[in-house]
Amino acid sequence: MSVISYKGIEQLTEDNYESWSLKVYGYCMGQGWAAKVLEAEEPQEAGPKAEWVKLNAQCYAFLCQTISPTQLLAYRGIYNAKEIWTSLRTRYKVTSEAKKVEFFDELAKINWQEGESLQAYFTRVRTVKQKCEEVGRQVSSHEVCFYLLRGVTRPEFDVTKSVLRQNAKLTLQEAELALLERERECSSVLATDAVKAYAVDKRSGVKPRSQRFERKCWGCGSSDHELKSCPKKAKQSKITCFSCGGEGHVSRVCPSNRPGKAREANLAASKGEKKSSKKSQQSTEANLTTVAKKKEYHAYSVDRSRQKTVDRSRQKTACAVDGHCCF
Repeated sequence: MSVISYKGIEQLTEDNYESWSLKVYGYCMGQGWAAKVLEAEEPQEAGPKAEWVKLNAQCYAFLCQTISPTQLLAYRGIYNAKEIWTSLRTRYKVTSEAKKVEFFDELAKINWQEGESLQAYFTRVRTVKQKCEEVGRQVSSHEVCFYLLRGVTRPEFDVTKSVLRQNAKLTLQEAELALLERERECSSVLATDAVKAYAVDKRSGVKPRSQRFERKCWGCGSSDHELKSCPKKAKQSKITCFSCGGEGHVSRVCPSNRPGKAREANLAASKGEKKSSKKSQQSTEANLTTVAKKKEYHAYSVDRSRQKTVDRSRQKTACAVDGHCCF
């Protein structure tokens, strides 16, 4: 990734020498350093040399601002701007030529990958195109559109591609818009087909494909039989019937008269009777206890009432003898 360092110029990297050199040289021309420093030798006369030293210092400071710290360490102790400029050109010119071939080959082999959106594919194409231009490999709009369309290999875009290739002045933006429009049409057609299929299934009473269930054996996965008749399960575990003593089934699905069914019913009935009799006995005992308690309380109440009556009659008799009434 390019880093903006000074005057809007990105720092020099392994991949952007061509664009970096154009920007740096253009700025140096504007400042008057290109003709007097980068393309001229150091003068020997005192007057011109003093001016050259000043311009060289300014150009040197500018180059240091546009070179990364790691690259700048290679020129430690060198303060001649022209020497640094020539060394960088010699160093990166060969690398730049190799990068031109590499990046253009990447553009020529670009393809729309499976599961990738069209927008992401367009972004990749534009990124590779920018890499080519940064190393000095100019790519025309016709070349970019050609490789862009060639990378789209899905059959639903064949007609759109044929129409676009007939346009001699086709731009990258126009190709992208046409492909995106075709993708939206395909999506709408698929959605319409799905709605129609659902409507047909609903009218006919058939469940949608996503809700249909195919019966299959959960033991081996086959759709020819169910789990209860799976041969794989029968081989793995032999089941014995407690009614007839046979293997391969249980008593509740026994093919015989199922004599054990009545016995099981009788056992269940006898158990129920025992439980009910026990509950009724407990209920009877509780009722008897309650009745006895009630009788005992009633007798106590009657005796207490009688005792009160006797006490009152005795008190009245005593009052009559004394000649006064207490009531």
